[in-house]
Amino acid sequence: TVITRTAGELALGDGTRAALAVDDAEIRANERSSPWREAKIELIEGRPSGLFDIAQALFAEGGLTFSRLSKGARGYLLAETGEIEPPVMPRNAEWVALAPAQTAEQAARDVVRECFDQVAANVVAVQKLDDPEGPHQLRVALRRLRSALSLFSPVLQSPELTRLSQEARWLGQEVGHL
Repeated sequence: TVITRTAGELALGDGTRAALAVDDAEIRANERSSPWREAKIELIEGRPSGLFDIAQALFAEGGLTFSRLSKGARGYLLAETGEIEPPVMPRNAEWVALAPAQTAEQAARDVVRECFDQVAANVVAVQKLDDPEGPHQLRVALRRLRSALSLFSPVLQSPELTRLSQEARWLGQEVGHL
């Protein structure tokens, strides 16, 4: 991976500070190459929700997708398939292995992360495919997310979770029309 990185720091009026890095990259593998652009916003200080405020200000037109796939993983994918993105398809829920030694906060993190992964994959499936399974799996993911937020609410104790649950409910209703 050949990367040119531009980085800086951003601040909101409430004191929230974040690091912004934009990578303009070329991923190369097995005589193949593909361009890749990625933005990373990392909280330095302040409200975690400020990261979304920053993203909305910087990318008001949208067009972004969340991904946990690293550039290295994209390189392996390029070598194997000729593509740097996995194929778009509806995504079912995946099993979340929890260990008895995990704290409730760690379990919440793992369960909610899986829910978000399923939501993100199915948002893309709904946008790019004409397959009724995409909206169905997105609704499943949103219900799972709302259930997880409700289940872990005594541990997480954040007013943002109530708002997020309401947004997930609204989006689930909207997707239901599809």
